[in-house]
Amino acid sequence: MLTPTLTVATTQLIHSFDYNVTFTITNLASTANLLNPNSPLHKSAASIITFQMNELFSKSKIKDTFSSCKLLSFRSENVQDTRVFANCSFGSDSNPQEVNRVNVFRVFRDQTKSFSSLAMYSLDNSSLYVNDYHESILATTEAPVQSPFDFNVTFTITNLASTANLLNPNSPLHRSAASIITFQLNKLFTNSNINKTFSSCNFLSLSSENVQDTRVFANCSFGNDSDPQQVNRVTVYHLFRGKTKGLSSLTMYSLDNSSLYVNDYHEETPTVMSPVETRNPYDFNVTFFITNLASSATLLNPNSALYKSAASIISSQLNRVFRSSKIKNAFTSCKVLSFSKSNIQDSRVFANCTFRNNPDPKEVNRVTVYREFQDSTKGVTALAAYTLGNESLYVNDYNEAVLSVTESPIVAETIPPNRESSRPSYNITFIVTNLRFTPDLQNFNSPQYNTESNKAISLLNNLYDNSKIARTFSTCNSISFSPTVTESTKIEAFCSFKNDPTTAIIDKVDVYNEFRDNTEKITQLGLYSLNKNSLYVNGYQEPQQPETQTNVPAFEGRDGDLPFELNFTIINRNFTEEFNDPSSPEYQSLVNDISKMLTSLYRNSQLRDSYRVCKVTGLRLGSIKCTCMCYFNPTATNGSVIAEKVKAEFDRGTSGTHLLGGTYLLRKDSLSVEAEAPVSSDTTEIPDWGIVLIVLGILFFLFLIILLCLLLALYLKKKRQGSYNMMQSPAGLYFLHQKFQ
Repeated sequence: MLTPTLTVATTQLIHSFDYNVTFTITNLASTANLLNPNSPLHKSAASIITFQMNELFSKSKIKDTFSSCKLLSFRSENVQDTRVFANCSFGSDSNPQEVNRVNVFRVFRDQTKSFSSLAMYSLDNSSLYVNDYHESILATTEAPVQSPFDFNVTFTITNLASTANLLNPNSPLHRSAASIITFQLNKLFTNSNINKTFSSCNFLSLSSENVQDTRVFANCSFGNDSDPQQVNRVTVYHLFRGKTKGLSSLTMYSLDNSSLYVNDYHEETPTVMSPVETRNPYDFNVTFFITNLASSATLLNPNSALYKSAASIISSQLNRVFRSSKIKNAFTSCKVLSFSKSNIQDSRVFANCTFRNNPDPKEVNRVTVYREFQDSTKGVTALAAYTLGNESLYVNDYNEAVLSVTESPIVAETIPPNRESSRPSYNITFIVTNLRFTPDLQNFNSPQYNTESNKAISLLNNLYDNSKIARTFSTCNSISFSPTVTESTKIEAFCSFKNDPTTAIIDKVDVYNEFRDNTEKITQLGLYSLNKNSLYVNGYQEPQQPETQTNVPAFEGRDGDLPFELNFTIINRNFTEEFNDPSSPEYQSLVNDISKMLTSLYRNSQLRDSYRVCKVTGLRLGSIKCTCMCYFNPTATNGSVIAEKVKAEFDRGTSGTHLLGGTYLLRKDSLSVEAEAPVSSDTTEIPDWGIVLIVLGILFFLFLIILLCLLLALYLKKKRQGSYNMMQSPAGLYFLHQKFQ
């Protein structure tokens, strides 16, 4: 018997501290690409898992002799799950009493939260084997029962829809909800009368109750020195109920008042039937028009990304409106039901807002809900980035006539995006040009989505953590991906900021500018190459050329025409990047519309006889500032054409600078009219017969000059003739030689 014993001992001494560790990852799909050792996906996953395992054992109680772990291979478990085979080595000087397969198993289990997660990866808690050693789930799940002061707390949230994204432990939405719930539970017990021995609450999981409701599982711990008479499941139950207003709300979350269990302890709610009888009076159907949200087929499709994004933003803004109102104590939640087409540019929103059944009907009714919405939206003109039709609001069919529609647009103007009141979070979108879009990027359970979303969140958090507004920055989350026409990927994220009264208010321009300044003018975010014109923060984008105006070729008036420059602001349209390009269809369409409307206005005015034409010469940011040149013929009318008359006719034709062409809302004080120098030509136009006469005149003049020269030459010749003649008379002269005395 001695020899076999020695043989076994020798064999184990060689490999006694090498451990084959195998487990199953439930959120890593076993694709052919992953199983290929030469693929980038395989190498990336192997590198991450190896790093996490090394990190795990390096921080454990057996770290002193730990050497390293390395991944050996992957194997397909099923379509969604992947089996991991790894090997972890310890030094040969390890103490077998401390380093053995049982301890390695338990260290791995304890460092992965009872074998539930390894960093971003979710684990099958019954899949771990270390050198074929395995412990059943029963043994591991009994551990929490060891302390009499650990309490499993479960309850249902009625305004947190149990979407696939929420139930995915690796999604930003799940993490955000878990963080908020954990914080609120800790705050609840920390401020209670049993806070002396309170330790902490840990969020465990979420489960689907129904489409609208989500069940929460948490665990709250108290110190072992707690008095059982003061800290037990009954007192914890009563405390939770008292701190949540009778199990009605946990800060922003609405609770099902019959859903609370503490270590299976539950008390029946005697009034559970009352909501059925009194629910309807406190449900309000809220409908209104959004004038800058085009009712496209995509928006009207409930399954489209645009529909979901718009519904989410509008629901969030409605909740913000009523949570900041005078009736906030009774408010529960609002949700968007649907959109409908009002016209090409406008969309009608149908929403439902719910209030608890306990408020006084005199305080919460359709009139008070209407007026709270009206007051919080500046007279039903603006809901965050959306412009509203100020006569479109109905609450359970209740509507109030707008008494002074001409004054509302002054406030409804898109306030220069440098000061919005207080918005805790901002929607940031940008396009990554070197990330090719694939359907996996919209699958919350895909490895690619997890990798890219974690990368994007990390880059955004790092950006704002190192920015000038880092003091008020909280976190970025809720990453989503969508395709672009160039097959690049559009990334959408929500970044939250704290309300710090000691610092200046952070608005969307600050968030935009910090992104721009920390990404090399919107070109590079980490390894992502960006489209520099793609960044939007809550719909805001910095104008590409703010110092210059986008111009079109000026209209050349006729000689003597009087030109006038008109400037006015359209407030129910937002300036988009397309309006920077005069050749874009959007630019051309808007310019043509405005030109036609101005022509119609002046053709039906007192200046109709002298009016010639109006041309839009430029569009600028804020909301849309429009510059036009209008030409008038002063000779076509008996009266004078001056800037005051042109302005007065514009004002009259737009109902007090309010509405142009029945379509475009104008800012009342934005109109200005300036007279320009009359049109004149530098040269006078000569008719054809005049040119002929001029040519004939020139030829006649040249002829006279030539004739004069000839006459002058003849005259000079004649004058000189006989004064000196080399040849004498042919007969000659005869002189006598005889002298005469």
